[in-house]
Amino acid sequence: MSGPLGLRATLLMGVFLALLREPRAEAATRIRPADLGRVLGLDRVPEVKTLRRKLGELAGYGKGAALQAALGRHHATARPDAVGFLYLDGHVRVYTGTRALPKTHIARMRIAGPATEETWVTGADGDPVMVITAAPSKSLAAELARLLPDLRAIIGPHRRCTVVFDRGGYSV
Repeated sequence: MSGPLGLRATLLMGVFLALLREPRAEAATRIRPADLGRVLGLDRVPEVKTLRRKLGELAGYGKGAALQAALGRHHATARPDAVGFLYLDGHVRVYTGTRALPKTHIARMRIAGPATEETWVTGADGDPVMVITAAPSKSLAAELARLLPDLRAIIGPHRRCTVVFDRGGYSV
């Protein structure tokens, strides 16, 4: 990823889209490329197809989990008082891609369909620590059991922490 639209511009564009509460690359079509480009110090930002290609290239390295773990460790180091309590919450998101995912109940649509499950982990102040997107598990309790070693690695081996969750995590 070299050139003026390299890694830095791609990541900064993603950060600015996130700050604008735009979760997908397609949101870039609603923002004038020259305006966002000025913020990034460029003439214009890449088009959506270029952004998608570059994000696909980054995903191809398979380092997303390592990045997320590093960000979580940084959060725990920078704000140690915020990780005394960790809040977990699971969300089902309708999947419209081409992969064959198991069907699960989608509450807002009142049907079963292909979906992914996002497990959000936030600190005591509500700031995100990490988000895990995976195929739906049997319950938040099963996901919680799977995530505990990762959470322990983020907060450190000797630190006390209380994990808080809703009724979906009551029984492992």
